[in-house]
Amino acid sequence: MLADRVRLGVEKKGGMVCELIDRTTPTTVVNQAYTTKGNGGRKSVRLSDGTLIASARNASTTLYIYRSLDKGETFTSPTNINTSGIPNDWAIVNNKDYIFIILGVGSSTIQVVTHRSRDFAFIRRDNISVTSTSLGNISATINKEGTEIHVCWSDKNSLYPNTTNIRYCKGVIGSDGKGIWDTPTQVTIATSNGYSFESPSIVLDSNDYPLIIVAYKQSSYYQIRAIGKNPNLPSTHAGVINSSWKLSIIYPTSFTDPYPQTEPSVCKDNDGIIHVSWHGTDNVDTVALNTRYIYSIDDGVTWINSVKITSGNSWNRGYPSITVDKNNRVFIAIDYKGGQGSFSQISLWDVSEKKFIAVTNYNSGMPSTLIDNTLEFERPLMIFTDNLSGSIKFYGKWYE
Repeated sequence: MLADRVRLGVEKKGGMVCELIDRTTPTTVVNQAYTTKGNGGRKSVRLSDGTLIASARNASTTLYIYRSLDKGETFTSPTNINTSGIPNDWAIVNNKDYIFIILGVGSSTIQVVTHRSRDFAFIRRDNISVTSTSLGNISATINKEGTEIHVCWSDKNSLYPNTTNIRYCKGVIGSDGKGIWDTPTQVTIATSNGYSFESPSIVLDSNDYPLIIVAYKQSSYYQIRAIGKNPNLPSTHAGVINSSWKLSIIYPTSFTDPYPQTEPSVCKDNDGIIHVSWHGTDNVDTVALNTRYIYSIDDGVTWINSVKITSGNSWNRGYPSITVDKNNRVFIAIDYKGGQGSFSQISLWDVSEKKFIAVTNYNSGMPSTLIDNTLEFERPLMIFTDNLSGSIKFYGKWYE
């Protein structure tokens, strides 16, 4: 029975009658030990008619796409996105008519696979880059009009064979779902073995300039940086960052900090505030990863109130996935790993209320939150891996 599995309520919000959908008892997307790993790229979206799209991949060459037509109670049999190589990372964005799946195939190719929203019919498959020699994480976002997709990824290529750098590409989407894709831009141009730019997560600022949050390493020093097209960003880095892009330093401001910082996740609220979370170590907790949070009110030019959300030197508390609802309520899903990674569970940090909320108390991890600034939620929508049952689960509590 529906009532046995899920709690539904009707409440008045702002004078409107809304349905409260409660999936805080997680539902099953698929009973397979697939993965949702990949921090910068979102693995689920919500369509304008309320349909939920979730994704996961196996260990070989298949990405699976699942649909829920009943607000996350059940998910359909998958649509397979077969590739010629392992889809090492992927991201999903959508507009009102189409769903765009951006994936890295093998070590060389960034592809965009397009499906129609109303029936998930396949439309087209396009390669936007085929020149990488190794691929890392992918992140993507779409403008609010649904006409531009912005994609970034980390890779090595023939021009920069020794260093992991960031590349970026914009596609203009026509009414038929076809993207007119720019030639990819080399955002960072580091050539030394001591440099790397990894784990990109992309957002559009209030002027629709792309802003890419990255994990930066120089020799044995680390920072989280914001690199964007906004001409007001304060810094350049000649010979390391493309001269048409600029940067700001997020954390730490020191250029000699030996503690790794990585896996940033970014979102923007409806007031234009940019929120970032990531994990790292420091001089107090030198071994275990802990999660931090910061925000910017000026499109990434300056950053305010870095907060260390978790602490401790025995459990890794990291791989954050950050999201925000239409009322600008920010949540961060955190993967808690103990026993040298043999056990993990998921918690939420409510940024406004400054409190933790348990999501699971069993072996689970790799949370990926959904971005939808039109929704009001009590708990963010997300998918994650259930390591106890060998499945992918869906979670959330929101109003429709």
